[in-house]
Amino acid sequence: MSFLDKTQRIFPAYGRKYKNKKEFKEDWFGENDFQLETGQYMTKLDVDYMITTGIQTLYIKINHVVIYLIRFGKVINKYE
Repeated sequence: MSFLDKTQRIFPAYGRKYKNKKEFKEDWFGENDFQLETGQYMTKLDVDYMITTGIQTLYIKINHVVIYLIRFGKVINKYE
């Protein structure tokens, strides 16, 4: 399994859109739904399970910029 196989981009579920990092953080820490590239729905609570399936890194982009990189269930890199 390559690094890319272990990395998934997440998207806001149900048509939500974010204009800034604050909106994303409110939903992520509020345990709202997100959608993986595969179409699966997930929340912050699912991260530990996802690690057991081989996914190790999640990221989200707003305005074409990666704003959060989540690895092994912890936010490891924040982009301002």
